[in-house]
Amino acid sequence: MGISSSEQPLIAAARRKFERIFKWQVGLTAVWMVYAVVVEHSQNVLRLGLVMVLAAATLVVGSEVPKASKDRLSLLYQIYGLLCTVVCFAIFLVVGAPSIRHVTEQGLDHVSDRALAGTLLSTAYVCVSVRATTLAQAYGEAVAPLKPTKGD
Repeated sequence: MGISSSEQPLIAAARRKFERIFKWQVGLTAVWMVYAVVVEHSQNVLRLGLVMVLAAATLVVGSEVPKASKDRLSLLYQIYGLLCTVVCFAIFLVVGAPSIRHVTEQGLDHVSDRALAGTLLSTAYVCVSVRATTLAQAYGEAVAPLKPTKGD
């Protein structure tokens, strides 16, 4: 079944919202990768490399979501959501959790810039990724719902 003309503006708005938050995600990913290379380079090199590969894969899939055909979109936004979730957990485990542990052990008076930056970047990335995942799902469901509606 085709998309009605009354649904077109809603779909376009959902797509624009996703594209806007995706730009934020791209920017935060770039900042996080620079942080990982410059600051965290001596810590957990293999883990950081794996997180970087997963983050890059997330960006590749995310960049395809707005351009995907209706047939591919339902699969892509689900893969994108899964990758975002995995990257959020990985970033938190590799950078966020050790940084938060450092802050709690040292107290706020003696917190290092590295620990503060790691905590803030991890938190910001997770927040933006959660929003991006939600908007990708809203856009995907608007164009290609997984469950057919009653009229289909």
